[in-house]
Amino acid sequence: MYITLTDLAWFIIFSFAVAISILLIIALAHLIGVIKKINTILDKNGDNIDKTLKTLPKVMDNVNEATEIIKDGLYKTEDTIDALSTTVFNTASSVQNKTETLLNYIIIVAEFAKGIYEFFVNKREERK
Repeated sequence: MYITLTDLAWFIIFSFAVAISILLIIALAHLIGVIKKINTILDKNGDNIDKTLKTLPKVMDNVNEATEIIKDGLYKTEDTIDALSTTVFNTASSVQNKTETLLNYIIIVAEFAKGIYEFFVNKREERK
């Protein structure tokens, strides 16, 4: 009695089908075990989950309010920094202008004093 290639192919296909079926049954058994554990956890913590789900909208409202407050604070800080930088720039510009004006007055007074000094020195030399 000989085994034909067709019979061998059918035997291999049938063997693979049986092996895959066994693996699927084992996977289903594990999946059922995991689902039972999840159901047990949900049953034990059902009250806590309900409380959490009830307070979640309030928490999200608080988060939204905090975000708005922080955003408004950042805008106000930005405006304050802009105003402060403008004020500092204007003050520095004013100080520079006042310093230049003061230096001009000092130069004028020094030139006037120099002119008076030269006038008296020239008078003294003429007397001699």
